[in-house]
Amino acid sequence: MVIHCIKSRVLGLTNIKQEDLDFEYNGFQWWMQFGLDLGILSQHKRAKGWKYKKIKYKNYPLIIPKDRIRFRYKNTKLTPYWVKISVAKRKGIGI
Repeated sequence: MVIHCIKSRVLGLTNIKQEDLDFEYNGFQWWMQFGLDLGILSQHKRAKGWKYKKIKYKNYPLIIPKDRIRFRYKNTKLTPYWVKISVAKRKGIGI
């Protein structure tokens, strides 16, 4: 099994984008640790726990399935590679 790890950052991070990412990450932590659904995307719920043992009070990395990431190549001055991440509060738009 091949697993790829892509390190990236959000350019032009605004307060709204930060809140949306924090909402998704914190919601995933509650889902993994206590099983409480706080309105995160179902893609994160489906991917949960396939690899992790449930341990309370542990921070889990947010799993983003490969079919939910939009990777594009655009020849721009800023960067040639672009990734779109889906979050619950920006359905259809993403970050």
